[in-house]
Amino acid sequence: MFENIPFVLDGSTGYMLSERGLPSDVSTELWIKENPEKLIELQREYIAAGSNAVYAPTFGANRPTLERHGYSGDVAQINKELVAISRKAVQGSDTLVAGDMSPTGLLLEPFGDTSLEQAIEIYKEQAVALEQAGVDFFVVETMISLPEARAAVIAIREVSKKPILATMTCDSKGRTMSGNDAPACVAALEAVGITAFGLNCSTGPEDMVATIARVAEFTDLPLAVKPNAGVPHVDGEGKTVFDVAPKQFASCAEAFYDAGVRIFGGCCGTGPEHIAALTAELKKCAKKEAEKADMDGQILLSCEKSAFVMSDDVQIPPSVDCDDDIVDVIMDFEDEILHINITDGDSVAAFAENAYALDAPLAVTAENEELLEAFARIYCGVFLLVECAGDEAKIAELKKKYGFKTI
Repeated sequence: MFENIPFVLDGSTGYMLSERGLPSDVSTELWIKENPEKLIELQREYIAAGSNAVYAPTFGANRPTLERHGYSGDVAQINKELVAISRKAVQGSDTLVAGDMSPTGLLLEPFGDTSLEQAIEIYKEQAVALEQAGVDFFVVETMISLPEARAAVIAIREVSKKPILATMTCDSKGRTMSGNDAPACVAALEAVGITAFGLNCSTGPEDMVATIARVAEFTDLPLAVKPNAGVPHVDGEGKTVFDVAPKQFASCAEAFYDAGVRIFGGCCGTGPEHIAALTAELKKCAKKEAEKADMDGQILLSCEKSAFVMSDDVQIPPSVDCDDDIVDVIMDFEDEILHINITDGDSVAAFAENAYALDAPLAVTAENEELLEAFARIYCGVFLLVECAGDEAKIAELKKKYGFKTI
């Protein structure tokens, strides 16, 4: 669906609505529900500025976030109502509506009390509602944790075949707050079925160029950027402000384009004027094809922290059993690739508890296809399957669903 190149997204919703009456201490989603005309007006301004798509105001419309604002109503219903507002805004145009999904504010195990399956169910509840509401595609955005972003993508893929754009929030060095490098993020999320990948929020446009160019070396997916209008600061009146003006914001468009970006928009501090300036600047960009990552003779593996380009004839060492001592193996590991043996459910649990510490490519031998599926579901990255007993068709199905590699 991103064949229309360049593809222009919208700018900020929350920040721009705060300029139009949204209080700082309320749920944006619940306020929009009571003041739909404010969003309709803003989104129509984005359409006039050149946006090919607008985000439905469902960013914080997952159950945990709504409950923190005291909402105990029907989560599915509020998502459908919010999508309907954006549908009204785009009426009469060709503009698409994206179902927007964000962090829940919960911490996943082992750092918090939320399990992977619980996170998937939270996101699935919202994804089902957005699918039923008829969104044109899904956006998983402003993600600071790769495991949580992956949970959201898995949830969407279990209920929808529509395109998914996933965007992570990284610092100027290209790492999330959880320490995930941007190439590791694209590798893990592409493995579970995203359609496009990008960066949003956190920094201004200048700081994103180097990171997105590095991501382009690891994927052929369409790439997206949605930067802030600079780094926010508080003025003398206690108001949060962004200093990057529309023309300056748009000045990085060509650099992004040359880095392989084909999907553009704005995040915090950006408004219709920023999108209009960006649209005008993109018209100047040459209609050239993005350089594709050349992976001939190589395979891409990843863990939560990093991505690795390996030779496809990499020598696999003997396996080590994945048990309670696996954390010591991980911490002391210095070879080219770690090869573990998954023998039972305890092996899966032991690795899940300690996977965050791994910063190396992983090879896996699994006793059977059931254990392979359990491991593939919890592993936040791309591993190399060495051997697994079981039905070949089932293993091929799992490979398609979870994106691991085989030799």
